[in-house]
Amino acid sequence: MGSHPEPPPEPSGGQVPPNQDQYVQNPNAFAQGPYAQGPYVQNPYSQTPFVAPQYIPSSGTSPATALVLSILGLVMCGVLAPFGMIAGKNRSDEIDRGVGNPNDRGTAQAAFVVGLIGTIILGLAVVTVIGLVALVSIGSTVTVTS
Repeated sequence: MGSHPEPPPEPSGGQVPPNQDQYVQNPNAFAQGPYAQGPYVQNPYSQTPFVAPQYIPSSGTSPATALVLSILGLVMCGVLAPFGMIAGKNRSDEIDRGVGNPNDRGTAQAAFVVGLIGTIILGLAVVTVIGLVALVSIGSTVTVTS
């Protein structure tokens, strides 16, 4: 009986067969990863590019004009203050609805507040004038008898 060479022992306990590299176990292991996917899959975590918000231009009075009316009404001519207050409130409401530049919201609110203060002062002035006229008319009708 001829002697046959003994086959190499089976690898056990972490031994690597002599004709294989110990670090490459399966050459296709990293091609698809553990979860095979189709040829193209969009990354579910990618962000969409930033798009600046668009606004519809307002067709009314600008917030700067409303602020000028309010300031003039407060400082010089009180009759202009209510117009500045109303214009500022209208522009602020338009900006809330998405019509007009959102950056003008602060100017519109300032026009409303300054106009409101001017309107209150105008109202107090009117009440004071009416009170003084009433006092003068009552005083002129009173006769003093001695």
